[in-house]
Amino acid sequence: MSQSRRTTLAWMAAALTAIPAVPAAARTTKATAPTGLNPEFSWPDVPQPVNAAVGYGTDPDLMNPSVPWALLLGDEDKKTLNVIGNIVLPPDKSGPGAGDVDIAAFIDEWISSPYEAQAGDRSRVFNGLIWLDWQSRFLCQKPFAQADGKSRAVIVDALMLDPVPDYLVEPAAFFGRLRGLIVGGYYTLPEGKAAIGFQGNTPMKDYPGPSDEAVEHLRGLLKELNLPYPA
Repeated sequence: MSQSRRTTLAWMAAALTAIPAVPAAARTTKATAPTGLNPEFSWPDVPQPVNAAVGYGTDPDLMNPSVPWALLLGDEDKKTLNVIGNIVLPPDKSGPGAGDVDIAAFIDEWISSPYEAQAGDRSRVFNGLIWLDWQSRFLCQKPFAQADGKSRAVIVDALMLDPVPDYLVEPAAFFGRLRGLIVGGYYTLPEGKAAIGFQGNTPMKDYPGPSDEAVEHLRGLLKELNLPYPA
């Protein structure tokens, strides 16, 4: 579990070319694959709360953004997500880790939203957090957020196995989707934008005017159109 941001972005590049489901060729039926985890823990199927909020509506106030729906994650869930955030995108010279900037707040808003596109993520994240705590308690008698680094590494490394043991297909899919949410959310934050050098619409103090090359290009176009070029 000593991956860098370079490793994480390589994961994401590979995920973009993968199909959503784990194909049979990428699985192994060996329940005794050397993961250190308990293969008897099946994927939980806990009913998820239905958020009845109406969402943003058709005319959101972009000048005063707000989240109009109730947030569903508890404090322990958010601690776990921030721990994973720093595993997926650890702090380095380019910026703070994803957990350091509270990536859990982004994920909480995402999975709590009342839209169809987020419904699957809500179920997967909630059940995935339950599964992480089950395995963590099996390894060190503590939930994932409070586990030692060695126990966390055993769990995360198992979720990166290739091929994937059958009993880890759902957990591995959960972790893959969670990585996507963490990376996507992080690079929409100011810290993430700064890490990749994105400036956006930054106002200039004094506009220097068009370059000589641009002026010549425009003059040539106007000449072709038989239009005068202002002095």
